[in-house]
Amino acid sequence: MRYWNQSNFEGLKSIGERYADRSGFAAFSRYCLLAEKGLRKPALAAAREFITGMEARPVTQQRACAEELTALSYRHAEVHRLLPHPLRMSLKAILQQWTDAEPDNPIPWKWLGYLVMDLEASRRAHELDPGDEISLGALFGEQLNQVDFQTHHLCESCFLGEESEAEQALDRAESLLAYLENEDKRAACRREVDYFRDLLAAWRDYTSTEREETFPRWCEKQEGGKQGKSFRFWSIHYYR
Repeated sequence: MRYWNQSNFEGLKSIGERYADRSGFAAFSRYCLLAEKGLRKPALAAAREFITGMEARPVTQQRACAEELTALSYRHAEVHRLLPHPLRMSLKAILQQWTDAEPDNPIPWKWLGYLVMDLEASRRAHELDPGDEISLGALFGEQLNQVDFQTHHLCESCFLGEESEAEQALDRAESLLAYLENEDKRAACRREVDYFRDLLAAWRDYTSTEREETFPRWCEKQEGGKQGKSFRFWSIHYYR
């Protein structure tokens, strides 16, 4: 039987089966298996049962559980609703209490930053552990998201904000690459920075003189320059 939104729940079954025999995780396992079947109410009941048991454990066990489940979510970002809202809020509280108790420990900061997209927590984690890929990814993504937002109307020949701000964001993103130890990830991130630098350079060339054609069309016509096909222009649809 197929149910609504089934494709977004793929992976819950295997995770539920993996945790079925783990001490203290039986209710979490049931949550995953029930959610995979689309049984929302009993799944949430199992999640709340797990939360009650987790919060009754000693603090060190709560922290270990919060680290494990948040890391599990990071490794399986494609699995929809792996951490339901009540569980996320419980893990958030545990991680926040952990940062209060151990402000110089990067572990709770990095997972708090990832779990609730708290950039200040990610910055603190980066300060304490500059090479941590979790916090680096969040901070790098923040800068590229800014540039992506500023350029997402270039399909309509419109740049949002100041070009200098986009350049500064790219400079900040590039400065983070030095901390990435994984060469493949560093190269992939550098390609993203270079892509946006090329896009901004093409935009400056386009706006240097008056032109009647659109920016995407101008890019397509360039010979030996920034080919339009190399840029990811958005498709904008307006509805009344």
